[in-house]
Amino acid sequence: MIINLEEYRESPDAYSGLDIQDWIDRIDRAWLVVPLLHHDHLTGFLILGRPRAARALNWEDYDLLKTGGRQIASYLAEQQATRALTEARQFEAFNRRFAFVMHDIKNLVSQLSLMVKNVSKHRDNPDFHEDMIRTVEDSVNKMNRLLTKLSTDRTRKGPQPVVDLVPMLYKIVSDKSVSAKSLTFATDIDSATVAAEGDRIGAIIGHLVQNAIEAIENSGFVEVRLTQYRGEAIVEVEDNGPGMDGAFIRDELFRPFRSTKEGGYGIGVYECREYAREYGGRLDVTSTPGHGTTMRLALPIVGSSQLEANRRGKAIFG
Repeated sequence: MIINLEEYRESPDAYSGLDIQDWIDRIDRAWLVVPLLHHDHLTGFLILGRPRAARALNWEDYDLLKTGGRQIASYLAEQQATRALTEARQFEAFNRRFAFVMHDIKNLVSQLSLMVKNVSKHRDNPDFHEDMIRTVEDSVNKMNRLLTKLSTDRTRKGPQPVVDLVPMLYKIVSDKSVSAKSLTFATDIDSATVAAEGDRIGAIIGHLVQNAIEAIENSGFVEVRLTQYRGEAIVEVEDNGPGMDGAFIRDELFRPFRSTKEGGYGIGVYECREYAREYGGRLDVTSTPGHGTTMRLALPIVGSSQLEANRRGKAIFG
């Protein structure tokens, strides 16, 4: 109800059970208290001052004030909902980044665990010691970069990162070949520069290669190919593992937090596809049960003008 403070002071019994706060009485010219109701929930109230020209209020005035109060309450509720939605989106973005970081940390832990497992076998091998030191240093650097990305505001503008896929793929295949002798790499191009973060695209391609290696289970082959077609760099990872049927690819493969692996996070392939889309590319899958799978990652190749702009950006941003 709308409270007429002058009526309340003259006839408190007319507002049975009402307790007016002292600070309202101390407001000069305080006249009416209009409730702000949204779906019958009180979101606040409005205090109107006494008009310069005295007038008596009728039922139409009270109805108009109630309607105005509800309208104001709807605007306030909309503002609160917008603020809550913004905060929810910020948390969603943070949680998504954290989920991807957790996935990358899991891969690093697997790599370090394999190294620790081989210590007893190669304890007296100097080459193993050197490789172990490099692996630990590389893992520490990757974890530091992951933590930096987790806390970095991705909305800040800066130079667009670029990376040459040829040397990256050679390194990925070389590192993975230590545990997978049937892994090969083939390309007939000398350079394929794309717009992408080196660490992230390397982790994504490494994930596709690792999935293929695990699919063949110490038998069969995994072949990584890099080609160029119509302004795109095409990375293909083919294996002759068990393959996947169309229903699984359609309904399960790209759904986040679904995994067929014990202890898996189920975001690896989903992350690959989303990251490719972020940079104007795509991830396609061709698979036949009993014959194998080919994952095909396509990214736009960066032209010379964009490379020069990136170099100028690095000079400005450091």
